Amino acid sequence: KPYPQDWTIYYAASRTEKLMFLRIIKDATDYLNIPWEYKGNGRPSAWIPEIIKSLCIKCYSRLSTWRIESELKIAKQLGIVDFVYKKTSFSKYINDPRLTYWLERLYQEIAYSLALVEDYILCDATGIASGYGVKRWIEVREEPRLHTDYKKLHILTGAKTNAIFAAVVTIGTKHESPFLKVLLDKAYLGNATKFCADSGYLSRFNVDYVASKGLIPFIMPKSNTRRLNRGSKGYWKCMIELWEYHNDFFRLNYFHRENVEATISSLKRRFGFY
Repeated sequence: KPYPQDWTIYYAASRTEKLMFLRIIKDATDYLNIPWEYKGNGRPSAWIPEIIKSLCIKCYSRLSTWRIESELKIAKQLGIVDFVYKKTSFSKYINDPRLTYWLERLYQEIAYSLALVEDYILCDATGIASGYGVKRWIEVREEPRLHTDYKKLHILTGAKTNAIFAAVVTIGTKHESPFLKVLLDKAYLGNATKFCADSGYLSRFNVDYVASKGLIPFIMPKSNTRRLNRGSKGYWKCMIELWEYHNDFFRLNYFHRENVEATISSLKRRFGFY
């Protein structure tokens, strides 16, 4: 089925993309109301909300810490940031564990309202090279011995909006299946009723856990998969029988999983492969 582009809307979105990005980052970060933890002794620390906004602008602009200062000065003139920190501050705070917590809160708040329009929640993982010059993940994903040079990004996303509702970053050698529970616990699922994932997530525990969240699981079985429950609460057998006896219906729903591939592809095309 072809999906023709609405070029009028696409052009309008493209023209205003950067301005909307800056506005969303500022409004969402301010909404988090991150406290300033300065105790009044010694040199004041950098304000975490300003560091977060600056790092997001750095990532979006794809500039190094050496070159980001001019971009931040423009953002300051627009009222997006209040301070322009030096590159030494970025190098210091980018390893601060507090940033991990607040950055997760940030993307979850942005995605929160988008979850309300989703019917399908999708899951997948991809590798991201740790440095320039390393092969792309698609070239080495079948070679586990090379995965030590990669990080792995595990995400939950929506089929309509492609918004990321939950994310986990691990070392490249980790298998994706055990992290499905973590992702589902993190995400706000809104009104979604169905869940799609490839056979990498196939297990009785995952099927039961997806069902416990009020979602119908469409996790692609393998050719030798049997419908014996073996500790499952019955959801495993139901899903396998649906796949065996109503395969067209199963695949019609599973087809939506391709949208998570589109999300990953757009991320890498926009921000690079490493």
